Amino acid sequence: MANINVTVRVDKELKQQAEELFGELGISLSNAFSLFLRQCVIKQGIPFAITRASGPCVFSSDEEVIALANEILSKRRKVFEELAK
Repeated sequence: MANINVTVRVDKELKQQAEELFGELGISLSNAFSLFLRQCVIKQGIPFAITRASGPCVFSSDEEVIALANEILSKRRKVFEELAK
């Protein structure tokens, strides 16, 4: 099995919390990510339910949601363009 590097952008505090949790479970963040990917392949999708939050919306407007979505898509597009080179 060959190892490759994957870059994931995530909030610093979330990363620290995840590393602490996985450390308590005896696995690294890298191992946890690999487990997640394996489960995605096995389940042929996200291995857990994705639902709407039951609380109030954290966005103040539709424009804010659209701007965030466009930012994410723009970043993904740049990554795919780099990979295609």
